[in-house]
Amino acid sequence: MSAWLVTEEKDEALVLPRNALLFRGNAVSAFVVDANGLAEQRALKLGILSTDGVEVLAGIKRGERVVTRGRNRLTTGTPVQVVEATK
Repeated sequence: MSAWLVTEEKDEALVLPRNALLFRGNAVSAFVVDANGLAEQRALKLGILSTDGVEVLAGIKRGERVVTRGRNRLTTGTPVQVVEATK
């Protein structure tokens, strides 16, 4: 059995879904898609873990497009086809 205990809430936190994250050793990163449609890997500094995702303290800015599918096959500079998420 597991349970979540809410210890802090941040209304303005930048939160990424867990499926956007790459873990390699102690390093955490994610891929963003730049203005030219190319993948760029970014090192991340993480904050609070939640049921919805993970707070990002540094490495990605609000409004940047983050790769959530196929990220394990990417390298920096790989062309990316963006498919907008459906609600």
